[in-house]
Amino acid sequence: MKMQYHIAASELKMLKREAETLMTYDLLEPEKSVDIC
Repeated sequence: MKMQYHIAASELKMLKREAETLMTYDLLEPEKSVDIC
């Protein structure tokens, strides 16, 4: 159980980092953000 939780936590961290990257990307290139969403 603990291992599964650890894997889920690291996946959440990766997703969060991806979301932050996308948000930064949207801020840098607003015209392209429409395509991503």
